[in-house]
Amino acid sequence: MKRQAVILTTIGVLLLIAIVSCGLEKILNTEDSPAIKLYENKNTMMLQNSKFAYVRTLKTGHISSSQIFICNFDGNDEHQLTNSPGVNFHPSWSPDGTKIVFVSLWENNPVNKREIVGPNSDIYIMNEDGSNQIRLTFEPGEDSWPCWSPDGTKIAFQSTRNRNSYIEYQIYTINPDGSDLQLITPDGGAYPSWSPDGSRIMYAWYDGIEIINANGKNRYLLGTDEYDVCPAWSPDGSKIVYKSMRGGHKDSPSVWWVMDINSKEQKQITDDVLPYTPNHPLGTLNWSPDGQKLVYTSFIVISGDLYRTVQVGIHVMDPDGSNNIQLIPNIGGDRIAWWAPR
Repeated sequence: MKRQAVILTTIGVLLLIAIVSCGLEKILNTEDSPAIKLYENKNTMMLQNSKFAYVRTLKTGHISSSQIFICNFDGNDEHQLTNSPGVNFHPSWSPDGTKIVFVSLWENNPVNKREIVGPNSDIYIMNEDGSNQIRLTFEPGEDSWPCWSPDGTKIAFQSTRNRNSYIEYQIYTINPDGSDLQLITPDGGAYPSWSPDGSRIMYAWYDGIEIINANGKNRYLLGTDEYDVCPAWSPDGSKIVYKSMRGGHKDSPSVWWVMDINSKEQKQITDDVLPYTPNHPLGTLNWSPDGQKLVYTSFIVISGDLYRTVQVGIHVMDPDGSNNIQLIPNIGGDRIAWWAPR
């Protein structure tokens, strides 16, 4: 299916991040990447009182790794939370801000008892300061894209543990202590996002963005394009943002859109064009806790193909695409940002 090329995205994303970590991709200014900086004329009170987590590529000699950091938006109080080999990414804060769930990837997972196409990654949880890191999933394959339920009692994630010729990803939920694993979308689904009241989960699949009850019942199509992925529900539940590769071929632009849930009105809010990345264009987006801002990552291809030079930047903008502020210049190294709940 032509949609399958888009749904295979996370494998492509993970492989590309792994390539970054192994030093095969030339990243500009990685080891010497500066702390997060804000230009004084762009430093609003809302940003001053905010904190976010992000992923940084570190390099020691010929060995690279991707680690999770937290920092205030003004660049102060920066802390490295992970320090394990390989790739650590996709941090997501618990609603009370005391814990972070994240993904850790390595090529030779010791629990790999059968042939797996693509990388192995698992879900971990840690305290906000990086202490008490606990592994929650142990199955071969890819577990990724974790997100907390609004009440903090569940974590939804996507997994390839049961992949077959038709289904690539399925969505599961699990308790923060690793218990009560539940399959929510047996027919497939990727990129879960909880509704603000915790009763439903939004996700991407072959026909577009879909919504299902948190118990796995009453699945329905929202009405977006088949090449729309990575949905994120606004805190008040009135809007969603999502990434689109409409056009369905490798040269299609990857841009962010916003959609009104009730009217179904859709608007393109970024014009960042990514000419080509394996399987899927990269980038992430997350709402501020008050729903007034979006933070997202832009990837600009400078040259080359798979082993290419890219520039990466982190931006903040209003939900309608206005007041776009570049927090981190497109220089590489710091990328993939998530807003803290407090």
